[in-house]
Amino acid sequence: MKRMWKMTKGTVACTELAESWEAGRDLAQQIMAQVGAAPDVIFLFATQSYQYEALLSALKSECHPRFLLGCAAYSTYTRTAVGTSFACAAALRSDDFLFSLTVGRNIDLDPREAARQVIEGFQGWEHPEYRFRTAILFMDVINVFMDDFVKALTHSTHGNYQFFGCGAAENGQQKYAPVFAGEQALGNSVVALEVLSHKPLGIGSRHAWIPATPSMQAITENGGTLLKSLDGRPALEVFREYAQLNELDFPEHSLLPFFLHNMLGVETGKGYQRLRLPLMLNDEGVLTSSSPIPSYAKVCIMKSTFASVLRTVEITARSALNNLYGSRPALALYVDCRASSLRLAGDYSELLRVVCNRLPHTPFAGCNIYGQIVRSQGQYSGFHNCTPSICLFPE
Repeated sequence: MKRMWKMTKGTVACTELAESWEAGRDLAQQIMAQVGAAPDVIFLFATQSYQYEALLSALKSECHPRFLLGCAAYSTYTRTAVGTSFACAAALRSDDFLFSLTVGRNIDLDPREAARQVIEGFQGWEHPEYRFRTAILFMDVINVFMDDFVKALTHSTHGNYQFFGCGAAENGQQKYAPVFAGEQALGNSVVALEVLSHKPLGIGSRHAWIPATPSMQAITENGGTLLKSLDGRPALEVFREYAQLNELDFPEHSLLPFFLHNMLGVETGKGYQRLRLPLMLNDEGVLTSSSPIPSYAKVCIMKSTFASVLRTVEITARSALNNLYGSRPALALYVDCRASSLRLAGDYSELLRVVCNRLPHTPFAGCNIYGQIVRSQGQYSGFHNCTPSICLFPE
C-alpha cells in the first residue's frame, strides 16, 4: 500500500546487550516502536565485540528495512550514550528520497574499478527530477590510497554528487575493516547508499588544527604511508627538534600520545591542511602515517587546543544546518576519528554535548572510526583524519 504522508522521520536506537542476535533484536524493537513501520534505511555502527553478521541478520529479520548498511567502529555514540562496547542504529523513513545501495569490491587492487562498480547501480542519471545527489560511503581503508578512490568517484560522477562517510574500524588484527551491506559484513569493499532528493542534505566538516611550523617537503614511500624525510632530514629528527623547541615530552618508546597532539597537515593550496597522524616507527626508524601522504607534498606540524576543538565542532554543526537552506533536520550522522577520542579521552563527551546543543531536537548517531570521507560544496574533497563531520537529512 502506498504511504499517504510525505514527512521524513528519523530515529536512533542503541543497545549494550552483549549477545549479537539479541542486540540486533533489541535495536529493531526500539526502531519499530518509534517509527511504527519498516524503515527505508538503517545505518548500523557496531563495536568490535560483536559478531557482525548475526547482529545484521537479527536487525533485518525483525525490522525489515529496505536498505541496511554501516561499518565496524572503535566506539559508538548517540545523544544519550557513548562507549566502546555497544551498537547503535539510525533509521530513516521517507517518501521524499530515492535510495539505492551498491557495493564496490577488491578496492585495494583497483580503486578505480571499485568506484565504477559503485556508480554502476546509481539511478541519478535516470531521475533528473531529483535535483540533489548524495552518496553515503562506508569503506575498508586498510591498504588503500583513499584519495585515489574519492578522485575516481568524483570524476565518474562528473562532480554532480556530494559524498559523506568514513573508513571502518579494523578487525583488531589490521587485516581488514568490515563494512555492512544487508546481512553481510564485507572486507576489502566499499558500500554506498545513493540518496536522491528534492532538498539538499546538509554536510559540515572542519578541523580545529593550525600550523605550528613552516612548510616542509615530505618524501614518502609505500604508497605514501612511510614518511622518510622532511626537508631532507629524517622525519623523526624533525619531530624531536620540534618537541625540544616547544618543551614537549617526546617519549621515543611510546610516541603515539605525542603525535595525537602534534599531527602533520598536508597543504592543499587553498589555505587548508588535511590532517595525517604519524602512528609508529618501523624497524628501520621510519615513521608510519595513518593515511597516505603524497611524496613531495608540502606539510607542516599542526597543533590545537581543547577549546578550539569544541568551537570547531560547533561550527561544523552550524555549517551542516546552513547547508540545509532552511529545512529542519530529521536525522544526523556524526563521524570522527578514533584519534580524536584517544586524544580527548574522558573529555570526548563534552564534544558530543556541543553537537546536542546545536541540534537540540535532532536524533543523531555516529562512531569513531578510521578517517572521514567528505566532498561537498565549499569543502576540500577527499579523505581526512581527525576532522569531525556531520550529515543532516532534511524533513
